[in-house]
Amino acid sequence: MKKARMTIDILMVMSFHLGLHFRAISAKMKSRMNKAVRTVVAVLFLLIAIYGVYAFIKRGIGDYLLMKEMFAFFDFGESRVRFLLDYAAVMVLAAELAFWVQNGLLMLSSGGPKNRNRSHKYVKSSRGK
Repeated sequence: MKKARMTIDILMVMSFHLGLHFRAISAKMKSRMNKAVRTVVAVLFLLIAIYGVYAFIKRGIGDYLLMKEMFAFFDFGESRVRFLLDYAAVMVLAAELAFWVQNGLLMLSSGGPKNRNRSHKYVKSSRGK
């Protein structure tokens, strides 16, 4: 029973971690795609993330993460494809959240939206050399 709970925790942490790498992935893809294709991909990911909110609520994943529900009840009559698509959408949602949280924090640390193109590498560190 603990395995099912830990599986959901690991899924969310893994998805959040993946979202932290979206910045590098999107930088590489930017050079390979024209603007129209990038826009379509961005809208597609946004729609999947919106469906991920629905799947997150429908599946009660928040209750598992907050330990309100200790048992994972699976409907074995449900389609496996639907099950996997729901959890994939929740993964996209978590990755998108990580991406936007990271962008927001980088924007704050670089001095606001006017300097948002500055990479976090170029922001001076407060640590000594």
